[in-house]
Amino acid sequence: MTEATDHTFYAASARPVAARPALTQEIEADVCVVGGGFAGLWTAHALALRGKDVVLLEADTIANGASGRNGGFVSAGYAAELEKIIARVGLADARALYDLSRKGVESVRALISRDPAAAQMKTGRLHVTRTDDAAGLQAYGEMLSRDFGHELEFWSKGKLRRALSTTRYYQALHEKDAFHINPLMLARLLAEEIEDRGGRIYERSRVIGADINGLRKSVTTAEGRVRMFDVVLAGSAGIGEAFPWLAKTILPIRTHVVVTAPLADEMRAIRFEGAISDMRRAGDYYHLVGERLLWGGRISARRNPPRQLASVMAKDIVSVYPQLQGVPIDYAWSGVMGYAVHWMPQIGMAQPGVWVASAFGGQGLNTTAMAGEVLAAAIAEHDDRWRLFIPFGLVWNGGWAGRAAAQSIYWGMQARDRFEEARARAAERDKAAMRAGHAPGYVAYVGRRVRNRFVRSRFGKAVIPVFGVLRRALRAAAQPVIMLGRALTQLIWWAAGAIGFVAKLAGRGMEQIAAGIAALWRTAAVPAAQRVSARASLIVKREKEAAAVKAAAEPAQETSTAAIADAEPVEAQPQKKAARGKKKKSKDKDEKIEA
Repeated sequence: MTEATDHTFYAASARPVAARPALTQEIEADVCVVGGGFAGLWTAHALALRGKDVVLLEADTIANGASGRNGGFVSAGYAAELEKIIARVGLADARALYDLSRKGVESVRALISRDPAAAQMKTGRLHVTRTDDAAGLQAYGEMLSRDFGHELEFWSKGKLRRALSTTRYYQALHEKDAFHINPLMLARLLAEEIEDRGGRIYERSRVIGADINGLRKSVTTAEGRVRMFDVVLAGSAGIGEAFPWLAKTILPIRTHVVVTAPLADEMRAIRFEGAISDMRRAGDYYHLVGERLLWGGRISARRNPPRQLASVMAKDIVSVYPQLQGVPIDYAWSGVMGYAVHWMPQIGMAQPGVWVASAFGGQGLNTTAMAGEVLAAAIAEHDDRWRLFIPFGLVWNGGWAGRAAAQSIYWGMQARDRFEEARARAAERDKAAMRAGHAPGYVAYVGRRVRNRFVRSRFGKAVIPVFGVLRRALRAAAQPVIMLGRALTQLIWWAAGAIGFVAKLAGRGMEQIAAGIAALWRTAAVPAAQRVSARASLIVKREKEAAAVKAAAEPAQETSTAAIADAEPVEAQPQKKAARGKKKKSKDKDEKIEA
C-alpha cells in the first residue's frame, strides 16, 4: 500500500488537472503562505478575496497530504472535547470558539453551493454510541443546545437501528447541518478560485530556508525566493526543514481509509446517506459514496501503515456489519495528520508578521476554513479574534517519547472502549436471554453458543441423528418402567391420602378426649382438692390453738404442785407422784381420743 495520491479513491475518480509550475525565480508578494493543504488554501483564498497579493508554496502537489485523503466530514467543533475547552478558557470563550467552528462549516457550504454534485455533497451526520447510555447522550445534546445554541436531534436505539442494520450501536445524535464531501474536489476548487483572483500557486516548491526576523521577510526554495511582509506557516507534520521550532510542536498521527467495491444488496445495511462516526476517541468514520462504502479509522503514532491494510480494515467493517463479509476492498490508503498536545489547532501570531495555522488533525475541514478567515482578517483588517486561541499555544510534542506516549494513550483508550462495549453487549444479551426464557450470564451465553455451533457443525449434523435414534430406542425400552412408576406414584398418593384421613379422624377424637378430661378436671377434681385443702387448713389451725392453750396452762399447774410438795412429809411424796402419773396418762389418752 502506498500513499501516492493516485492510489486514493478521490484521485482515481477525479478528472486530471494540469501540473502547476515550481518556483524558479525571486518574486515579491504581500503575503506568502507555506503549505498547500486546506489551512494554506483557505488562508490564501481569504487573503485573495481581500485584495492581497498572495503566493502559496507547496512541497508536493495541492492537497497531497491529509487534506486530500480524509473522510470529507464537515461539522462543528474541534478535535478537543468541549468539556476540556471549557475547563481551560471558560464558558464564554468556549462559546465564541464553537461559534467560529460553525462559521467554518458555513464557509465550506457557501463555496461548494455553486456545484454540490461535483463535490459529492450529502447532508447530515450521525454521532453514534457503542455503549447503551441514552441519558448521558441526551444530556450532552441538551448541553449543546443550552450553552452553545446548537440543536442536535436525539435518535433512540430503535430509530438508529432502522437506519443502520447493526447491533453495535445504541443511540445517536443527528447533526442536521453537517455534511460530507469529496475533499480533493474541494481543494481543487479552492486552488482555482485563488488563481482566478490573482493569487499564485507553486507546486513542488519545498521551503528549505527562511529569514523571518525583519520587517521584510523571505523564504527560500531550491530554485527561488519569495519576499513579503507577512508569512503564514500552514504546513503540518512535514514543515520541519525550514521551521523546526514549529515542527517540534506537532504530533504526526496516522489514520487509514478504504473504499469497497460497488455494493449490491449488502448496501441495504446502511440506509443513511450522510456521514456516520462513533463517539470513541479513535472511532470509525464512514459514509456511502455512490454504491461504495468509504470507511476510515485506526489512528496510530507509528511511522508506517500496518501490513495488509485492506484486510485489517475489512475486519473492522465486518465487526460492525457482518452482512458485508467478503465485500472486496478496491482502494486502501493512509494519511498523516498533525495534532498538538492539547488537541486544538494552533492559530495565531508567533511573532510580528509570522502567523501559524497548523495542527488541525481530527477535525480539519471546518476549522481550516475558519482559520483562513481569522488570519486573513488579522493580516488585512487587524482583527483580533485569533487571540481566542492564545491559551492553546505552541507546546513541545515530546519528540520520540511524545509519539510513544500518544500511542500508549491510544492503546489505553482502545482497551477502555472495548471493555465498555463488552459490558453494554453483555447487558443487552442478558435482556434478550431473559425475554426468550433463557438463563442470563456469560457462562449460560457461552453454553448456548457452544451448543449452537455444535448443532451447525458437520460433526454435530452427523452425530445428532444417531443420538436421536438412540434416544427414541431408550425411550421405548423405558416405557414399561415409566408406566410402572406412574402406577406406583398413584398408589402412593392414594395410600398417603387414606393415612392422612385416618390420622385426621384420630386427631379429632384425641382432641375431644382431651377436652372431656379438661372439663372433668375443672368441675370435679379441682373443687374436691380445694375442699380437702380447706379441711386440712382447719385441722392445722385447731391444733395450733390447742397447743397454745396447753402451753399457757402447764406453768401454773407446775407452780401449785411444787408448793404442796414442799408442805407434805417426805413419806407422802411418792404416792403423790404416782397419782400425778396416772392423771397424765389419762390426759394423754383423752387427747388421742379427741384427735
